[in-house]
Formats: sequence, C-alpha cells, structure tokens
Amino acid sequence: MNRNIFIVSVMACTVLAGCRQYLDVKPQGKVLPETEEEFAAVMNYRLNNIESGSYDDVLGNAALLAQYEAFADDLDANIQIGNLPIYAGTQFNSNYGLYTGWYEVIKDCNIIAENMADKDSDEARLLLAAARGMKGVCYYNLLRNYCKAYDPATASEDPGLCIVDHFAMDEAPARSDLETTVRFVISTLKSSADMHVTDAKYMFTEDVADAYLAKAYFWGEQWQNALDICEDLALKYPILNMQDFETMISSEYEKTSGVIVRSRINDNSTVSSSTYRQAVSDIRSRPLNGDLVRLYSQQDIRRRLYFDSDRKNLKIPVARVREGEIYLMMAECYAHLGNEGEALRVLNEIRANRIENYVPYTMETLPEVDGSAVITCDATGAPLTKLMQAILNERRMEMYLEGDRWFELKRNGSPSFWVITDQIGIFQKYTTEPYMYTFPINKDDVDLKDYIIQNEGYVEYL
Repeated sequence: MNRNIFIVSVMACTVLAGCRQYLDVKPQGKVLPETEEEFAAVMNYRLNNIESGSYDDVLGNAALLAQYEAFADDLDANIQIGNLPIYAGTQFNSNYGLYTGWYEVIKDCNIIAENMADKDSDEARLLLAAARGMKGVCYYNLLRNYCKAYDPATASEDPGLCIVDHFAMDEAPARSDLETTVRFVISTLKSSADMHVTDAKYMFTEDVADAYLAKAYFWGEQWQNALDICEDLALKYPILNMQDFETMISSEYEKTSGVIVRSRINDNSTVSSSTYRQAVSDIRSRPLNGDLVRLYSQQDIRRRLYFDSDRKNLKIPVARVREGEIYLMMAECYAHLGNEGEALRVLNEIRANRIENYVPYTMETLPEVDGSAVITCDATGAPLTKLMQAILNERRMEMYLEGDRWFELKRNGSPSFWVITDQIGIFQKYTTEPYMYTFPINKDDVDLKDYIIQNEGYVEYL
C-alpha cells in the first residue's frame, strides 16, 4: 500500500540525534503540525517506512534481522563469514542508530498523541491509538536492546530507559529503573489496546497492541497476564496448517492469514529494494548452524522451507508478529505456571502442524536435556527441564530468521558462547560475553548529563 505523504514543516526537524537532541534542541523557525491532516501525514510517513521495509524503526527490516542472526548462534560463523558481523562485539558503535531511530519515532508519537487526545473525531481516535501503539512498540524495542534481561529480584535496581512521555524540548530525564520501564511499556501498549480500534488504516489496531502487550508481559515474566492475552489472540489467529503455513512463509509482501502485523508489504522505494537484496545475500553467505539443522526431523516442513541441502537459507527475512510466536508464548507461560499438561498440549499442536505423520510427545517421550546446548537455564534461572527445553527448541526452529533467537539467548541466561574464524589467514576466537546482550546507550546522552549512566561493560570502551 502506497501512502500519500503530506509534507509539513515538522518533518524537516524529524531527523534528530536520539534522546539527547530530542530533549535539547529547539527547532528554530520550524512549525509543528496543527490539523488532523498534518498529523496524519506524520503518522503516514512512519507507516510508509514500515511498509516499504526501508528503515530499522518500529517493526524492523531485513538488514536488522540479518544483524540479529549474526549476533546469535543460528548461523555458522566458523565456516563462512560473508558480509555479516562476526559477533555482537564488533557492532557497539553502529547500534547507536537503533537507539536514536526509536527515540525519533517516540518524539513524533508524543506530538500526535498530545494533540489528538482532546479531539472527538473518528480520525483523531485512530491517530491516537496508532501513536500510542507505535510508541509502545518502540519502547519495547529499546527495552529488549538497551536494558538487561528482566530479573524480578533486581529489576527495581537495574537501569531502565529514559522515559519521555510527552513532547518537551527542555526536559532531560535520567534513566528510570527496569521495573518502572517495564510498567511504562505495558501501560503504553495497554492504553492503545483499550481503545479497541479494529480499523487498520494506521496499522496499529487492538490486535497489534495486544500482541506486543503480550510480548511485554512475557519479557517481564508476568506469565499469567501474557497467557490471558495469548489465549484470546489464539482464537483469532489459530496455528496454521501446513499448506497455509507454507503460503505465509513464502509470502514476500502479502499479509497472509496467521500474521498479526508485518513490515515490507510493498516495494515502492529503491532503498528498501537494495537493503532487502543485500540482507538476503548476506544471510545466505553463512550456512545454518549444524546444531539447529539437526533439531528438524526429515518430515518437518520447515526443513524444506527454511534451508537447502547445503544448509543455506531459503526463508524470506520479514519482521512480523504471527500465530507461531503466540502459541510458543502460551506453551512457555503454561510451563512456568506449573500446568505441564497444557504446555505439552500446545507444543504438540504446533508440531502437528509442522511435521508430517507427527507422533505427539508425552512427558515420558520428551528428549533428554542436552547438557551441551548453549542455553542451560530458563528465564527464571532454573535448570532446564525436558519440557522447557522442548519448548525452547521448538521456538528456535519455528522463529528462525525472525529476529528472535538473539533475545531468547538473552532472556534465558545470557550465556557466553564463542566462534573461531579465519581472519586474513589468522584464526581468532570471538566470545560473546553476557554484557554484550545489552547494547550501549547513545554516548551523546551520557556526555550530555552525568546522571544518564552507561550500560555495564562499556564505560571503559566508549
């Protein structure tokens, strides 16, 4: 869908450098939008970026998915490097762009929300719900990338985000704590979902807000809250059968059944096309990790759809939220809540729709825990059970190349792992340390105010 972008003067000052400039630079001679048409233009500008897959903001694009895959362990860096980063430690400075990009979108969302909140028209209501939803998604992205994995025991002390809840150029908030940040992300997404918008004109409907709300609850280990939403969404987006799953996975642009929201639903820009093609090439240059390949049985449809006989990628890199993730969250929530029977039922339902002639697992036939696996504990820090390992393995297989595995590693213990690779004729070992799962925040913000602290592990380098 091509969107008509009505250019207003606010767009001239939309490219600001992160939270710092958002808070500290006055737009000399610029005029903020005033009419609903002008606010709609700002929203359409952001949505067009999502739909064309041009930029990393909000849902993400193919290049961002490729980067996350390079950081994680699903692609084999020991065999061939190509153009992908070797590991997360090589990308400290480049990750500033994500930080600044998400805060730029938050700025626009705050401008829209504050001006639409007091208007009674249907258009204003749609814009308000979209602004709240988009803002919540951006804060969720910032949370996962720039804060530690959630631990209830330390969340009130761990650093959170700089929370900017309204448009104020002269305000420079410190970082909140992680517990406060998670509550804020949840309340922002809930404020969008509670508007019960079904009109997809501005993409961020109630279902989209609910899906990200479930993800935020899940990240914050609020298992029952996450489960309640996932159960409702599963009624609307049931697990796809094999034929519909293949249609969804093979769709380059169409938002098929089973998909709640996705990026890249048109190809109307040279930027999106070149970025996409380069990302596809980069991902294919590195084969899938043998440990991942061995998880797929020969009867698994994903084996045919995801990679070829040389372990080279076949899957289309698309940022999306879909039924498979909802069901996987359901299974894990049931397990954490002690309902192993329901967790196993949901796990078997997923597998029955991915594996031909599938024989359901029972608690007795679940594979033994693999002591050599990278993940050795669950999100709560408990040693893996056979059921939890099966759920996490299923998630790894289902969500390959959808920007998920890096955060699953982070969420489940932030384990160290390493690769040895040949660089200019010299073999070198690269280790992903636990602190690297949390990216450094923008150095400009730290330099601006001494009370905005840098993340652990980066102070001596930046």
